[in-house]
Amino acid sequence: MGKKIHSWKEEESTKSPGVLIVIALVIVLISVLFKIDASIVDKKNVQIIITVPAKHSVQIVKETIKLHRLNAQCIYRLSTRQNFAQLYKYYNMKLLFINAQSFRTAFGIHDVIEKYNIDILCLNETFETASTPVTYKDWKVYSTPRKGQARGGSAILIKPNLNFVCKRKSEYELDTIEMVCLEIQDRSNKIFNLWVPYVPPEKAVLMKSLCDAVKLSKLKNLILLGDFNAKSLEWNNVKDNSHGLILEECMTENYLICVNDGQYTRRNSQSVIDLAIISENIYNEVKDCITLTHESVKSDHIAVYLDVKSEEKIEDNQTTEEIWNLKKIDWNKWKNTTKQIFSSFEYVNREKTDDLYRRFEIEFEKCMEDTIPKIAKRKLISHRHPVWWNEEVKDFKRKLNQAQRRFKSRSTPENFQILKNAESEFQEITEKAQEEWGEHLGEKLTNARTAKDRWNAFKKMTKKTTNNIVLPFIDCDGKVLFNEQLKCEELEKTYFKGNHLKTSSFDQTHYEEIMKKYKNISEEMFDQEMEEKEYNEPIDPDELIGAIQRLKNDTAPGPDQIFSELLMKADESLYNVLSYVFNKSWEEGKLPKPWKLANVKFIRKMGKSTYNNPSSYRPISLTSILGKVMERVVTSRLEGYIETNSILDPEQEGFRHYRSTENALLSLTQNIFNAFNNNEFILAVFIDLEKAYDSVWREGLLTKLYDNGVKGNIWNWINNFLKERQARCVINNHKGSWFETKIGLPQGSVIAPLLFNIFIKDIFANLSCKKCKFADDGTVWINGKNLNDMEKQVQKDLNIIQDWTKKWRINLSIEKTEYCIFSRNGPIKKMNLQLEGKLLKYNCNPKILGVTLDEKLSFLKHIENVEQKAHKAISLLRMIKGVAKVSTKILLQIYQSIVLSTLEYASSVWQTCETNITDKLNKIQRKGLAICLNVTPTSSVETLEVVSGILPIHLRREEIATRTLAKINSYDISIPIKQILDDWKTIDIPEKYVSPVGKMILQAEDMKVCTGVDVNGIEAEFEFNGIRRYKSPPDYWKNLGNSKSRSTDQKNVGKLIIMEKLSHLPANSCIAFTDGSCLGSPGPVGAGAVIFPSNNQPQIEISKAVSKKGSILLGELIAIKLVVDHFLISENRQNTDSITLFSDSQTSIGILTLNWKSENYIKVIREIKKNMKVLKMNGIPLNFEWTPGHADIQGNDIADSLAKKGAKEAEKIEEPSEVTRQDIKRAARESVLRKWQNQWESSQRGRNYYNYHQNVCQKIPKDLPSKWSFSITTSLRTGYCDLNDYKSKIIPSSDKNCSCGEPETVEHYLLHCSNYEEARERMRTSIYFITGNIHMDLDTLLGIDEEDINRDNRNEILCHLENYLTESGRFKNTIQQKTL
Repeated sequence: MGKKIHSWKEEESTKSPGVLIVIALVIVLISVLFKIDASIVDKKNVQIIITVPAKHSVQIVKETIKLHRLNAQCIYRLSTRQNFAQLYKYYNMKLLFINAQSFRTAFGIHDVIEKYNIDILCLNETFETASTPVTYKDWKVYSTPRKGQARGGSAILIKPNLNFVCKRKSEYELDTIEMVCLEIQDRSNKIFNLWVPYVPPEKAVLMKSLCDAVKLSKLKNLILLGDFNAKSLEWNNVKDNSHGLILEECMTENYLICVNDGQYTRRNSQSVIDLAIISENIYNEVKDCITLTHESVKSDHIAVYLDVKSEEKIEDNQTTEEIWNLKKIDWNKWKNTTKQIFSSFEYVNREKTDDLYRRFEIEFEKCMEDTIPKIAKRKLISHRHPVWWNEEVKDFKRKLNQAQRRFKSRSTPENFQILKNAESEFQEITEKAQEEWGEHLGEKLTNARTAKDRWNAFKKMTKKTTNNIVLPFIDCDGKVLFNEQLKCEELEKTYFKGNHLKTSSFDQTHYEEIMKKYKNISEEMFDQEMEEKEYNEPIDPDELIGAIQRLKNDTAPGPDQIFSELLMKADESLYNVLSYVFNKSWEEGKLPKPWKLANVKFIRKMGKSTYNNPSSYRPISLTSILGKVMERVVTSRLEGYIETNSILDPEQEGFRHYRSTENALLSLTQNIFNAFNNNEFILAVFIDLEKAYDSVWREGLLTKLYDNGVKGNIWNWINNFLKERQARCVINNHKGSWFETKIGLPQGSVIAPLLFNIFIKDIFANLSCKKCKFADDGTVWINGKNLNDMEKQVQKDLNIIQDWTKKWRINLSIEKTEYCIFSRNGPIKKMNLQLEGKLLKYNCNPKILGVTLDEKLSFLKHIENVEQKAHKAISLLRMIKGVAKVSTKILLQIYQSIVLSTLEYASSVWQTCETNITDKLNKIQRKGLAICLNVTPTSSVETLEVVSGILPIHLRREEIATRTLAKINSYDISIPIKQILDDWKTIDIPEKYVSPVGKMILQAEDMKVCTGVDVNGIEAEFEFNGIRRYKSPPDYWKNLGNSKSRSTDQKNVGKLIIMEKLSHLPANSCIAFTDGSCLGSPGPVGAGAVIFPSNNQPQIEISKAVSKKGSILLGELIAIKLVVDHFLISENRQNTDSITLFSDSQTSIGILTLNWKSENYIKVIREIKKNMKVLKMNGIPLNFEWTPGHADIQGNDIADSLAKKGAKEAEKIEEPSEVTRQDIKRAARESVLRKWQNQWESSQRGRNYYNYHQNVCQKIPKDLPSKWSFSITTSLRTGYCDLNDYKSKIIPSSDKNCSCGEPETVEHYLLHCSNYEEARERMRTSIYFITGNIHMDLDTLLGIDEEDINRDNRNEILCHLENYLTESGRFKNTIQQKTL
C-alpha cells in the first residue's frame, strides 16, 4: 500500500524532558490509533518521523496533534526508513492521444485506458457542448470546446494520482486554435509542459500561429500531442504538405523531435497526422511511443500511446532471471583464469564430441563464474539511462543522491554546501561523459568500412535499434492473440513447420529419387575414407584464431550465453582446447548439441502496412558463438572450393566476394537502355520465392553438394549441421517452447547464405532469357520489337522455372511475382503471363534490390522513395542531438552515415535521370547540414556544403560512378556486367538515351583529362583463390611502435630481437633486407634490397626505380620481388638451403604470408607468391621476418638508402604505370574537387561566405572555441543569421533596423552598433595585443581562409569574439543552447 510520510519537528529546541514524554505518549497514541511504525531519528533536534498508511488523511493526524496540544510543525518528505536500494525505479507517466470524433461515441476507448493504465487522456474533436460536457469517472477535465459549434474541441483528462499535479496555463492557449495547455509537476519537482492542440487542414496560417506560440513560450520539457494535419516524409507520410513544412522548420528552430513510430494514424489512409512531438532534451525520458493499430476504438483516427519517465518510486525486486554483466568484467583476470583452467585441460582418448564439449562447457562456465558478476535482468531494464551514461557518472550520481538525502534529513549550511558541490561535480562529469561518448561514436563511424557497418555502429552506440516488439496477432476472423506463448506457437507454424509449402503439387517421383540418393550418399560418406582434398584437412589453429578475430563486439549470444568478447580476449590455452574440440567435431562429422540450438527473434519487415500478422516479421536465429566460429572456418573452405571451380552461376551477385547489388541492377538497367536506344521493348519478370530460406529442402541441398564434388569430412559436417536442429521463439522477453526444425536454413547463421546459393544455382540454368540474381531475388528479361513473340518466349522460361520449383520443393509467390514492360515507344499492352494457371500482376513501378523502376526508367518514383527514407534518417539526426552533447564534427559524420548513404545507394544506376528530379535531393542535403551546423534552414545548400566540407550530391554521385566503372573493368572473371561493358565499348553509334554505363564512361573521361588516370588501365581484380586462412601476426609486431614515433627504448629492443633472430639462423641460410621509398603520396617510388649470401661472398645491393606515381606499399613489394627474382636464377642459390628476408613493412609480410587482404598491386602479389612456390619446389623455403625501420639495423639502413636512390631515379620514368584501385579513388576525388571549386567560384549564391572562404576542401569543421559560438560565427559569415537585416529579407513586413536605429547588418552588429560599444572595445583591445593591429574589420573577426593573415592567431581571436557575443546578449536565445 502506498504511504504518506509526515514528520513533526519541535519549534523550540529547549523543550523540557516533560515535553518529550508528552511527545512519546502522542506517538504511542497515534501508533495505536493508526497501527503505524514510529521512531525518534534525531533526539538533539527532537525530530520524530512517523510513517502513516495512505488511507488516513492528513487532517485526521493534524486533529490528533491538536487534541493533545502538541506545539509541532507538519512537514512532508520522503521516509528515511525505506530501503534506499529499492528506490530507483522510475514511474512512467502514460499518455494516450486520440482524435475521438465525439468522445461520447468513441466506443472501446475505456478498454484501452484500462489495458494500458493510462494516466493522462488527450483528446481532439471531443464534440463538447454546454449541455454535454466531457466527463470521465472522477478524472479532472481541462477542455476547450469549439466556439458556437457542437463539433471540434480539445481536452485533457487527468486520472487521480499521487505522483504529479497539474495546472492549466491559459496564457499559452491561442484563441484561434482549439488547444489545452497544462503544466505538470511531479514529486521530484520536474516540470513537463503538455500542449494538446487541434490544427484544421487547409489552414496553414493556424499552424504558423501555433509554431510562433511555441517559439515565444521558450518552454523546456515540452510535449505536444494532437491532430496537426501536418504531413512530412520525416514522420513517414507519403508526401509533404504546407502544415508539415511549417512544423519541420519550427522543430528545427525550437529543438523539437517527433517520436511517432511511423505507423499510419488514420484508418484506411496512408497518413501520419496525429503526432507526438517533444523537446529533444527529454528524448531519453520517452520509453515508448506506439500507434495502437491493433486496438479497436470507434474513430477514423488511431490512438497514439506515449510512455514518459517521470518521478521515482519504490522498486519491485522480484526477479526470475539473472544474466551475465560483461560491463563489470576484469579482462586481465578473465585472461589469466582461462589460462589457468584450460592449460590443464585433460584430453581423453576416444571421447565423443558431445562428452568432450560438455566438459569444455563446464570449465568455460567456471571461468565465467570466477570473473563475471551476474545481475538481475529486471534491474537492467528498470533503468533507462542516457546512452553516454558510464560507471564514472554512476558513481557521481550516487554521491549526489547521498548529498540530497543528507540535506533532506538535516538542512544545515554544511550539508547545503556539500549538496552544491555534488551537483557541480555531477554536472562536470556528465558533460565529460557526453563529450567522450561523442568522440567514441565519431571514432566508430570513421573506422567503419562500409555504409552498413557505419549504420550498425550508429545503432549500437545510440541504442536506437528497430522496434522489435511483436504486436498482438489478428486473424482473418478478427480474433486477437495477446498471449505471448500463443503468439510463439503461431510464429512457429508460420516459419518452421512448412505449412506454407504446397506439397501436393510437388514432383513426388523426383522427391523419392533424391531421398534414395541422399540415403546412399550418407551410407557412402559413413563408410569411405576421407576425401583427400584441401577442404577436408584438419583445422589449423590459425584458421580458428582468424575466425575468432573476425567476431564483432556486442554480437548477440545463443542459448549457451557464450559472448564473442570472451573468446576474443581469452588466453591462447583456450584456443588450443578449442582447436582440439573443433577437430574432434570435424573428424566425427558431428556438432555438439548446443551448437544446434537457436533462440529465434523476430524483426519487422520494412514497409508492411500492419504488424499484427506473423508474416510481417523476419526470423533471425541466434545460435552459439562457438558454433558460428566453426561455421566460419567451414564456410571459408567451402567458398574457396566453390569459387575456384566456378560452381555457382555467374549471374548470382548475392553474398559473394567482390560482387554487389549494384552489379545486378546495372545488368538490368543497362539492358533496358540498350533496348531504348534500339527502339525495342524490354519485358521483365521479377521472380519471388515464398519464404525461400525457410523452405530449403535439406536432403536436396546435400545431394547437390555431393554432385558438385563436396565430399568427405565437410559433407558429413554440413549434413550433421542441418540435422536435429532445435529452436524456440523469443518475443517480448518471453521464451517459447523448444521445437525441432526439419526444413529450411537457420537465418542468421554464417554458412546459410552460401548453402542457399548452391541450392538455387540452377534455377535459371536452362532459360533463353537474360537474367540477374541476388540471393533469392531473381529477374529474367527479354528484349525485342514484337511483344507477342517476347511473351511466348518468356512464358516458356516461366514454365521451366515452375518445373524447377516443383522438383526442388519450393513455392513461387504468385501474388508477388510481377512483370513490367519497359519502353519509350508509347502505350503498352498488358500480357497473359501465367504461373500455375494464374495470371501475373503487371506493375509499372517494380522494386528490385531497393531501387524502384518505372516503364520509361525516369526513376521519378525511386527519387520520391529516397526522399522519404532520407527524411526518416534526418528525423534520427534530430533525435541524436537530444541524446548527448555531440560536436558538429560527429553530427556531420552521422549525417554521412545515415543520410548520405541513403541518398547515394545505387546512384550509378539512377544518375541518368533528369536534373530537375535529382535536384530534390539537394533540399534534403540542405536540411540535414543545417541541423548539423545548427544554422537556419533557409541557408543556401552551396554555402552549407562548403562550411561542412561535404561534397555536393551530384559530384558525390560522379565520384562513386567512376570508382564503380573502375571496379567493373578490374574483374578478371566473366560476369554479366563485365560482358555488358565490353559489348558497349564496341558500339560506335552515339546513344539517344544516355545509359548508366555511357554516363560513367563520360565521367571517367573527365577524370582522365583532369588527372591523367585511365580506368581502362586498372589492374585485374583479385579473384577468389582457394581457402584464405587469416593468420595472426607475432606479438612483437605490436610492441615496437612505428618508424615516426618509435622511442629509443623501442629501437634498442627491436635491435636486440633482430640480432637474436640472426644468431639462430642455420649456416647455409641467405639473409636479405628490403625497403621501399616514396617521394610523396602518391609520388616517385623506388625499391632497394641488400643480400648477404651464405657462402661468404660480397653483399649484393639492388636498387630499382619502380614508378613515377605510386605508393610506399608498391615499393616494399617490388623490393621483396627483387630478392625472390634474384634467387630464381639457379646459380644465385648455390650452397643456399633457405632464405630469410627482413622487411620493415608489416603490410607486405601480412599480405604474402598471413593472408591479409589487399585491393591493390594484385599482379605483383601474384607473381611474388608464384615465384615463392617455385623456390620452395627447388628446396629453398623463403622465410619472412619483420624488422623495425630506422632502428639502427645495418641491413635495413642499406636497403633504405638503395630505395631512396631508386625513388629519385623514378622521377625520370615516362611510361605509364599500372593503375590500382587506390589510384582511382584518389583521382576520382581530385577530379570532383576541381569541379566543386569551379562551381563555388562561379556560383551566385553564398557570396557572403565566399568572402571568407574561397577554397573548398573536404575538411569537417571543428567547434572552435565552442559549439555555440561556432554556430553563431558561421551564421554571421554566411549572412543567414538572427539579425534584423536578414529577417526583413525573409519576412518583408519586419523591421530591418537595430534598436539603435541603423540597419542591423553583420558589419553593424560587430563593428559599429553603439549598444555594444564597451564589449566591442574590450574585444578590440584583446585582439590588438594578439595581432598588433589596432584596425579591426570583418576579415579580422571572421576570416578562415588558408590565406588569412591572422591564421596563426585565429583560435585566440575566436575566443575574444565569443566573449563579445556573450556580453552583447544579442543572441541570448541561442546562449541557452550552450548548456545543452
